[in-house]
Amino acid sequence: AGAAAAPAAGRVAAVCAGNPRCAEVTPFAATITDFRVSGSGSDKIISYTVRFQNKLASPLILGFVQNSGLVLDDQGVRFGLYGSNALRGIGQISGNTFDPKFVLQPGETGDARVELASRVPQGTIFGTVYDAEFAVREIEPLPGNQYQLGKEHLLQIKGLTPEATAAAPTPPQNGRAAGWGRSLNS
Repeated sequence: AGAAAAPAAGRVAAVCAGNPRCAEVTPFAATITDFRVSGSGSDKIISYTVRFQNKLASPLILGFVQNSGLVLDDQGVRFGLYGSNALRGIGQISGNTFDPKFVLQPGETGDARVELASRVPQGTIFGTVYDAEFAVREIEPLPGNQYQLGKEHLLQIKGLTPEATAAAPTPPQNGRAAGWGRSLNS
């Protein structure tokens, strides 16, 4: 009595366990660990870190599906991938072209950074709560150092706020410390 059921062979138990910043599918979990909003006027930039955890008993290769990154705020403002450094740490999948560099061993975690922007008319009212959506696709290894695209997973994480992100540092009282006020691209 009271014993938890063992996870299916080759998989670990649920990772998200009610964490609202986490989305989970059979092979992996994705948690937004850092969520920031910056910019001024009509230019706003959102950057977030997503931590992937392999739940399988075998290596897992993932890629970010091109143009799938989207954030929508509670005022209806859309944020899309921003610039040549919009994705860091994870390869991008574009059609049948992909970069298989993001490999997670069984139980391993790895981080990817996503940067999005919205340019809207001056005077636009921006929201304070954000919903993130992105697609990640499995890349399956084949003999002879070859790969093929596998299953695609659409992930949604709703209700994000910069204040609710545990990994985001709190600025010092005087507002000046190393790294504060620097450009996201520096």
